[in-house]
Amino acid sequence: MLLEYAAEDDIIVVWRVDRLGRSLIDVLNTVILLFDRGIHVRSISDGIDPVTSTGRLMLNMLATLAECERELIIERVNAGIAREGTHRRRRRAARGLEPCSALPPPASPRCTPGFLLLRETEAGP
Repeated sequence: MLLEYAAEDDIIVVWRVDRLGRSLIDVLNTVILLFDRGIHVRSISDGIDPVTSTGRLMLNMLATLAECERELIIERVNAGIAREGTHRRRRRAARGLEPCSALPPPASPRCTPGFLLLRETEAGP
């Protein structure tokens, strides 16, 4: 949408360079596209001017760091989801709601795969 309104000799000001795209390739392709159209990019917080060779170097470095940061966040979220799923299965199995085979090793010594784990009070007479 921004590319539709920007014209030659315009200056696009961004807070941080990583706001131009979701990955390193997106950021670099956007900057190259803008440069080819004669549109300049300035970054406020980074102080990057991609017209200079030093600015392009800094742009590449910051974009790479931003992409790494995004990947680390995704890894942490996925690890948290996996950990919560394991804890949830254990809690449900302990209450007798899941088959013991749903438990990751090590399973309870009272647990036989394919059977439900019941408390003695729930087993009945």
